[in-house]
Amino acid sequence: MTDPDLLELAVLVELHIGREQLGPGSEASTERAFGLLPADLPLGTGARILDLGCGTGRQTLTLARLAPDATILGVELMPPMAAFATERIAAAGLAPRVGVREGSMIEDALIAERASLIWSEGAIYNVGVEVGLRAWSGYLVPGGCVAFTEVSWLGEARPAAARRFWQAAYPEMKSIDETLATIAACGYAPLAHFTLPVSDWWSYYDHLKPSYRALREKYADRPDALAALESQRTEQDVYRDHSDAYGYEFYLACFPRT
Repeated sequence: MTDPDLLELAVLVELHIGREQLGPGSEASTERAFGLLPADLPLGTGARILDLGCGTGRQTLTLARLAPDATILGVELMPPMAAFATERIAAAGLAPRVGVREGSMIEDALIAERASLIWSEGAIYNVGVEVGLRAWSGYLVPGGCVAFTEVSWLGEARPAAARRFWQAAYPEMKSIDETLATIAACGYAPLAHFTLPVSDWWSYYDHLKPSYRALREKYADRPDALAALESQRTEQDVYRDHSDAYGYEFYLACFPRT
């Protein structure tokens, strides 16, 4: 990474640290996706769930409520986020049934036991859908499922401003149909998918407002840091104008039993 890239990453981490929500999503959308899982998926006593790229643990806590007998392991690369998730889990009285480890979502050494379910909200883009899914197949029991969110083009319309923004921010972004094809090519059977509501985006953006205000004051005499901070605001402007062209899609798929 170049120095500007590192600065933008540092500002992005600082913007989100201590926040309960790190990306578009909601408890309601997590619950909806969970409800689409196969009824016979083993998630009772002795079952294991992996929350890969768990961030500060918003969906981890929801999964713990939805699967009260399963063991849940969150994996998070950023130490400050992992530490905050661990604090929230402890405060909820969920340890040791629910825990967090620092590391990559494709770090084999972290995955000691195979899981019935792999969950990942707003995180698979860090390694790419294909890379993530191919690695995760080795972490699942036969017949296990994955559920993940991924920013996706919703149709053929791709306005120039949105296209320019995402070409710079995430050039690997694909359409829903292309992502479904990738899921199938990785050996999974697509199960269901749905688009997160617009409210899931704006609840996230509103959640960041206190951090924006604090960091603008903190870096008032640092034009480079302010520029990195404002680049994150650009995302909001693009989404406000073009939310009909792209969104976060929740994808669910299962791996064959044999």
